[in-house]
Amino acid sequence: MENKLILTQDGSHTLLSEKFGTHYHSIFGAMNESEHVFLKEGLLKFIHKATLSILETGFGTGLNAWLTLQKTKNQTVYYTAFETNPISIALASQLNYPEIVLKDDFLKLHTCQWGKPFRLAQHFTLLKLNHPVQEYSLQSEFDLIYHDAFAPNIQPELWDRTLFKKYFDSLFPGGILVTYCAKGDVRRALMEVGFKIEKIPGPSGKRHMLRANKPIA
Repeated sequence: MENKLILTQDGSHTLLSEKFGTHYHSIFGAMNESEHVFLKEGLLKFIHKATLSILETGFGTGLNAWLTLQKTKNQTVYYTAFETNPISIALASQLNYPEIVLKDDFLKLHTCQWGKPFRLAQHFTLLKLNHPVQEYSLQSEFDLIYHDAFAPNIQPELWDRTLFKKYFDSLFPGGILVTYCAKGDVRRALMEVGFKIEKIPGPSGKRHMLRANKPIA
């Protein structure tokens, strides 16, 4: 099944998943959502950290990884991304994100080999994994988690207590998980495994999002 290119309200593209029947990003603005949820409320909390390790669930269009690459040129970043339904290179080449100046550089996100670390830039190493994250053994090595899976009613296995416990254990003390979803069941599951939850303003078209913090002590 091929995905469909959709123009969102801020002028940037998202995709409509034919398999799941939902959009990869907010129709109110793909770029706005990524910048607000994952960069402003997640990445910028670590902007002065010299070395940063990030985990993303839901690599999708590569937008979160691309924006992170652009924002962290004074940091060393190790970025691990899980995606079980990669998009085609042909479709990736049609995405119109404003920050894409060199299309070939953006496409390297999609053309680089799965399962093998790839140095996308001098400061940025990407490891893409074509495995379900819930079946993968994570190490305790991450500062920040971008949880960008499809919604809980579509991919419930990616929003349960078991996976959130794995996330919690994989984060360094003081680490953060950010997600666009602020549903009560998700908040409670995160709290049950030890996260301290902040319900904060969401991006355009969404009232709230969540930031989950792993206590330092």
